[in-house]
Amino acid sequence: MNARCIRILLPALTLASAWLTPVRAEIRIRHAQGELVLPQPPKRVVALEFSFVDALVAVGMAPIGIADDRQPERIIGPLRDAVKGYASVGSRYQPSLEAIAALKPDLIIADQRLHQAVYSELQAIAPTLIVDVRSSTYQEDLETLQVVARALGKEEQMRQRLRRHAEVMDKYARSIENDQKLTAVFGVSSDKGSWLHTEATYAAGVLKRLGFDTPLKRGRNRMGSEPYVKTGLEQLLATNPDILLLGRYSQPAQIDNWAKSPLWRGLKAVQNKRVYWVDGNVWARSRGLISAELMTAQLHGLLRQ
Repeated sequence: MNARCIRILLPALTLASAWLTPVRAEIRIRHAQGELVLPQPPKRVVALEFSFVDALVAVGMAPIGIADDRQPERIIGPLRDAVKGYASVGSRYQPSLEAIAALKPDLIIADQRLHQAVYSELQAIAPTLIVDVRSSTYQEDLETLQVVARALGKEEQMRQRLRRHAEVMDKYARSIENDQKLTAVFGVSSDKGSWLHTEATYAAGVLKRLGFDTPLKRGRNRMGSEPYVKTGLEQLLATNPDILLLGRYSQPAQIDNWAKSPLWRGLKAVQNKRVYWVDGNVWARSRGLISAELMTAQLHGLLRQ
């Protein structure tokens, strides 16, 4: 081939090569701060809440950084196994901006309640998706997961995972068969106090998905309208669920003292031996698909004892 032909063909080949090269469309997501635009699917993601770790692992990704409160044991087992080698960026309540910046992320996922005040600083480091998971219900979280998946470029993977999740929950709901219409309440207890989770919480949503009503109604209960209600023994007795599930946040916890009171023995759950200690990291802190499936499996096992 002579030089003149080469000069003619080269531009054409270059144009054809450019035309054949796949062009990734930018990602646009509506979130709490308006519209977030990402030039391409992110690869280096920092998660500032445990729910986001769950979401990433659910679609086969692992964050490079996690706000783990400097306590890696708070990340539940199945997630911990999938995110080995991540860097801690400090507390969920006050993550280290310097630690986040050092990781050079191309996406930060933050919670609206916890991180709204530092959104501008986070956005200056990397594009930041901000959604509400801290106060979301189980059903709301399923919807939020789809927003997160869109930001990750993993919408189809999340759809498939949500279908599998629904199958798992359906299977356990059929197996548990709450024909007696038992009520159930989850709460946490530490040396600083005890908090019950109302119907507006993630744990209550999972219980409802399995057929258990939560007698503690947000906005219609004299204990207040907050989703997490600090409570006393008398108030717990007024709620009086058939099943009481408790997450321990310290040793000893306030409920250890309550258990010595005659009032404690007035609880239906105590009388019927349906007070169960469960993992607070799974039941309260994680709030995700994988944690919900663990909660369900654990409850199923406890009720069969």
